[in-house]
Amino acid sequence: MFVTINMKKKSIHIERTHGQRVTKLNAKSYFLSHSRRSFLKFSALSFVFISFLAACKKTGKGRILPFFADSGRERPGIKKWYPSACNLCSSHCPVMIKTFENRPIKVEGNKEGVYGGGICATGQTSLVSLYHKDRIKKPTRKKKRTPWAEIDQQIMKQLREIDVQHKEIILLSPAINGAATLSLINEIKSSFKNFRHVLYDPLQNNAILKANKKCFGIEVIPDYLFQKANMVLSFNADFMGSWLNHIDYTQKFTQTSDYDNKRQMSFHVQFESYPSLSGMKADLRIPFKPSEEFRILTYLYNFIAERNNTNAFARIDDIPMGYKLDIIGDQLMNNRGRSILISSSDDFNNQVLVNGINSLLGNIGRTVDLDHPSRYYLSESVNFSTLLPHIQQGKVGALLSLNNDFLGIDPFRNELKAAISKVPLKISLNMTATAFCSVADFVCPLPHYTECWNDYEPKTNCFILAPPVIKPMYDTRPFQESILKWFLQGNNWKTYLKSYWDKNVVSDLSWEEVLKKGIYLKPDHKTQKHQLKSNISSLLRKTKHKIRKSDTEYVFFRHTPLDTNFPGLNPWLAELPDSIAQVSWGVPVLASHEFMHTHRLKNGRFARFTQNGFSAAFPIFEKEGMPDNCLAIPLGKNIPYLPETGNTFDLRAILNKKPFLVNIEKIMKRRKIYPGQDNYSPPEKAPLEYLLSEYTDYILHPEPYSSEKRFISEKRKFKGHHWAMVIDLNKCTGCEACVISCQIENNIPLVGFKESQQRRQMHWLRIDQYKGQHKGTEVFHVMPLLCQQCDNAPCEAVCPVAAISSSSEGLSQQNYQRCIGVRYCAVNCPYSVRRFNYKDYLNDQTLHKFQISPELMGLLLNPDVAVRDKGTMEKCSFCIQRIMEAKARAKKDDKGLIDGEIKTACQQSCPAGAIYFGDLNDKGSEVYALSRSKRAFRLLEHLESAPSVFYLSRLRNDLYERK
Repeated sequence: MFVTINMKKKSIHIERTHGQRVTKLNAKSYFLSHSRRSFLKFSALSFVFISFLAACKKTGKGRILPFFADSGRERPGIKKWYPSACNLCSSHCPVMIKTFENRPIKVEGNKEGVYGGGICATGQTSLVSLYHKDRIKKPTRKKKRTPWAEIDQQIMKQLREIDVQHKEIILLSPAINGAATLSLINEIKSSFKNFRHVLYDPLQNNAILKANKKCFGIEVIPDYLFQKANMVLSFNADFMGSWLNHIDYTQKFTQTSDYDNKRQMSFHVQFESYPSLSGMKADLRIPFKPSEEFRILTYLYNFIAERNNTNAFARIDDIPMGYKLDIIGDQLMNNRGRSILISSSDDFNNQVLVNGINSLLGNIGRTVDLDHPSRYYLSESVNFSTLLPHIQQGKVGALLSLNNDFLGIDPFRNELKAAISKVPLKISLNMTATAFCSVADFVCPLPHYTECWNDYEPKTNCFILAPPVIKPMYDTRPFQESILKWFLQGNNWKTYLKSYWDKNVVSDLSWEEVLKKGIYLKPDHKTQKHQLKSNISSLLRKTKHKIRKSDTEYVFFRHTPLDTNFPGLNPWLAELPDSIAQVSWGVPVLASHEFMHTHRLKNGRFARFTQNGFSAAFPIFEKEGMPDNCLAIPLGKNIPYLPETGNTFDLRAILNKKPFLVNIEKIMKRRKIYPGQDNYSPPEKAPLEYLLSEYTDYILHPEPYSSEKRFISEKRKFKGHHWAMVIDLNKCTGCEACVISCQIENNIPLVGFKESQQRRQMHWLRIDQYKGQHKGTEVFHVMPLLCQQCDNAPCEAVCPVAAISSSSEGLSQQNYQRCIGVRYCAVNCPYSVRRFNYKDYLNDQTLHKFQISPELMGLLLNPDVAVRDKGTMEKCSFCIQRIMEAKARAKKDDKGLIDGEIKTACQQSCPAGAIYFGDLNDKGSEVYALSRSKRAFRLLEHLESAPSVFYLSRLRNDLYERK
C-alpha cells in the first residue's frame, strides 16, 4: 500500500497493489469502509513518512542548556523596566519604560531621580508618538527616498562649499541641555566658525535670565527650594501646573503640606490674573491685573526696605488697595531666609524687583539657589528673532530644523517661508512631517527617544542617561549621529557619548552601573549667598506704557498638555479635560462674568481681535476667579493641530504690538463648548476644607474616635484583605497625571472630538472642581473622583443580569461578558463614575483623524487588561491586574504582601504623592491609619453605601489672620 500526499491540493490518495493491478482509493471512503485496525496501520505509516520528511530538513546549530539555566533570551509574558528620560519638554524627567515582549507599553517616573518618581500627564503619553501615523519612515532627498550614505555624501559636500563662502550654518532647535550633545555642538562651532545654534521656543521667559544677569552677573534660572520655604509668594507663576519644572516644584512644595507628621505648614499667597492649579491650592488667592504687578512689587520692596532700615528706591502714589499687602509684608519679614518670591512676568523690571525683595529677605542662597541652577532654559543659544533678518539678507547658507514646526505655528510663518526659499541647503530633522519638510532639500527622520541613545542635564550636576529600549521601527537616525558625520566625520554617536561620560561626568561609578540607574547625581559644593551688584533703582529700565483702569488687559499662560516638543497632535492630551476650563479638544480664551456680560457674550461665542490689519478669532469661555476687564489666553505649540481651533500665537503677535490693550471688533460665529462639569457646588456633607487653626485646636484637644460614625459599615466583614484608597486633598493639585496614567494602564479608549462634545469621555477617573467662599474671597477645591468600591454598592442591586458583584476583598467587580448595557447601574450610581461604550472605539475608523496608526495601536495596549466591547459598562477596578500580580509574586517567593508593595497606576504617577492604597484589615498599614484621621471622610456617607475610598480634607493656613 502506498500513500501519496498532495500538499497543493490538500488531498491524500491511497494506492493498493494486488500483484500487477493497482487500485486507487479515496481516503475518506477508505476509512469509512475499513476497520479500526486498517486505520491504525495507515496512521503509523503516515507518522513514519512525516518523520522522514522532517529528518531531511537542514537545521541550524543550537546549544543545549539545563532547564534551570538562563538562556539570556526574552521570556514570553515577562515585563521588564528600562531607565530613560522623557523628551517632550525641557524638564526631561527621568522615567522607567515598562516593556512586554520587547514593546514599550507604559511610562512611569524613576524613583532614583530628583523628582520623587512622579511624572506629568504629558510624560505619561510620550509613547503615543512612537506609534504616530505621521512618523517619517525613511530619509528623502527632494521628496525621493535616498540611502543614508548618499545623503551624507551630498550634505557634507554642500556644507564644505557653504563654509568656504563664509555663510552662516544655522541649527534651529528647542532648548538642549544634554552635556554630551552640547559638547558636540561646541566642537562643531570651533570647527565651523559660521555655525550658529538658534533656540526656538516661543514661550521662553528671557526676563528671568536677563534680570539675573543684571543683578547677580549670572544668566541662569535659579533652582527654587520650596521644601525649605515657610512662605511662598507667587505672581502668575503656576509652579504646580505649568511654570518651568513644575513636577519638581510640586514634589518639593507638597513636602510642606504634611501637617500631620511635621506639625508645620507653609503659607502660600498667589497673585494671579487667571485661575491656575497653584492658585487653587493657595491659602490666599488674590485676583489682580497684570499692570498692577509692578506697583505691588514696588510697595512690598519699600515695605521690607523700611523694616530693614534700607533706603526705598521710589515712592508710589497710586497704592493698590484691598490686597492685604501689609499682612503679606509682615509674613515675609517673619520668614526671612525661609520664603520664596517668584513671578512669571516677562517684564524685566518686575523680575529685577523680585530679585531685590528676595535679596532683602536673605532668600538668595537659602531658598533661591543660583549655584545649582535649573537648565530648563539656557543662554548660550542665539535668539530666534535674529533669524529672519539674516535669512532675508542672504547671510544664511544652511538651515537645519531640529524637532520643531516653526513654519507651521510661528506668527510670521508666511514671511519665513518666503525667505527660506532663498537658503541653498535646507535639512529637516524631525520625527513627523512638518511644514518645513515640504520645502526642505533633505528630510532626515529622527527616532523616538526609546529608540536611540541620549543624555540630559535638567539641573546642574543632575545627569540623566537615556539608552534605547527597542530597535528603531523605521529607517531613522538620531540627529547627534547625523551632525557628527556631517561636520566632524565621526562614526558613532554612542561611542562619542560613552567617551564623554567616562571623561567628564562619571567618576565613582562604572558605565554599567549608571545604565542600570539611568541617573547620576554628581557631588557638588554648598550654596553661596549672592548680593545685588548695585542699587535697585539703577537696575530698572524706564517704562513707556501707561495703563488706564478702564482698559481691557490680557495675560498669556502656558497650556502644559498642549505645549510639547513633539510637532503634532497627541490625542490623549487633546481629549484630556483642561485642568482649568475642563474643556476637551479645545482651548478657549478665558474671561470673567462681568466681561461676558458687558460684551453680551455666551460660552463658545467667537470674537475677532483686530489691530493694524492683523486679525484673529477665538472662542471665549466664562470662568470664575478672573479679574474684571481681563482676558487669559492659553499658548502651546500643539494647539494649532486641534480641530476647529486657531493659533493663539497669532493672537499674541497682534496684542504685543500694543501691550495690555484689547479691542473686540465683532462677533462672528458660535461653537459649542461643553465643560465636563455642570455643578460646581461641593458634595453634600463633605468637609472639603479645615482651617489650620481649627485643626490645630482639635489636635490639642482630640475627641474620642467613633467607629460607627466614621469607619467601615458593620454590614459586611472581610476575613482576608479589604482593599481601600486614601486621597489627600491637601496634597492633590488637580494636575490630571492620574487620569492619563489610569487611561493608559487600563486600555481606556479615545472617543474623539464629536463624542467628547456629547460628554461621552471614557475616563475612569476625573478631577472635579468645586468653588466656595472664604471671608469674601472666592476659593476653589479639586477632588479626584473614581469608583468608590462600595461595600454596599447601589449599582449591584439593579443589574438585571448580575454583571456586577462584590468580591471577598471589597472590590466591586464588573463582568464584561455578562453585561448587556442596560445602564441601570449608571443611573443608580450616586457618584456618576461608570462609563458606557457607545461605539467600538478601538476599531473606529476615525482613529486616523486622531493621528494614531490603527495597525500599531494594539502595540500600546496593556496585555493584562481586557479590551471592552461596544455596549458594555466599565469603571475603575483598583488596578486588579496589579493586585493579582503582587499576590502571584508573593506566593512564588513564599511571603506575605507588604504594605505599600501594591501601587495603583494613579498612585504611582502622582507627582504630589497624594494617593495611598493598601489593606484596610491590616492595622499597621498606612491606609488604616489615614482612614482614622480627623480629616478623613467618605463621599455621601449618609447613603450608607460604605465606600472604600477615603478623602483627607484640605487644610487652609489661616494663622496669619489670627496674628
